[in-house]
Amino acid sequence: MKNGAVAWVAARLLLWSQDRGWGAPTWQSIALLGVTVLAYVSADAVEGSGFIAVWAAGATTGTVVRRRLVGVGDFSEKLSELLTSVSYLLFGALFLGRAIENATWAGVGYALLSLTVVRMLPVFLSLIGTGFSRPTDAYIGWFGPRGLASLIFAGIVVENELPGAAPIVNVVMLTVGLSILLHGISAWWGAERYADWFERASRERPDLPEGGASPPVSRRRGIGWAHRSDEA
Repeated sequence: MKNGAVAWVAARLLLWSQDRGWGAPTWQSIALLGVTVLAYVSADAVEGSGFIAVWAAGATTGTVVRRRLVGVGDFSEKLSELLTSVSYLLFGALFLGRAIENATWAGVGYALLSLTVVRMLPVFLSLIGTGFSRPTDAYIGWFGPRGLASLIFAGIVVENELPGAAPIVNVVMLTVGLSILLHGISAWWGAERYADWFERASRERPDLPEGGASPPVSRRRGIGWAHRSDEA
């Protein structure tokens, strides 16, 4: 609750300064980064979830600004890409080697299941009713749900000293390592194959669902930072 209130005040101040021409996009981005850090640190200080606090602060900020902060998304996107690259670098340098040394066939097998059945089956189920073709389902299932969340959850397991933490963390590290390897190797090939399939399929089926335009939205309530194209 407190983090939401702080984020609301920060967002209002940013809009107030922008209306007076005092806030450049770069400094607005830095201010939003400061709100993120403040939300995480304040929640962690009272033994709360810093990640939930950051999410709540971001949702509150997005609701207030309603895409009125122009240009701040560019800085945030570049910073996110940089921090993701640094995270993977540190992961490979500090954790992956130990995970490989302690790897078992059972651990490797479960890691492969996590990258295939465990993650792809829910995607297939969620796409039922969309009319998408199997190549689209496979492409989204393989390349879609990725990120650093697994490393964060593994850190929570270690921090709370849960029973059986060592094998859990080791499997997580193997899964992330295999994901980086397999998704990285197949990214270019998979994108090219899917693009070729889509080009052929769209010629044969002009009504292909994947090629349809997004439905019009009369009132969008997104949290993005670009101009709202549907505002009056």
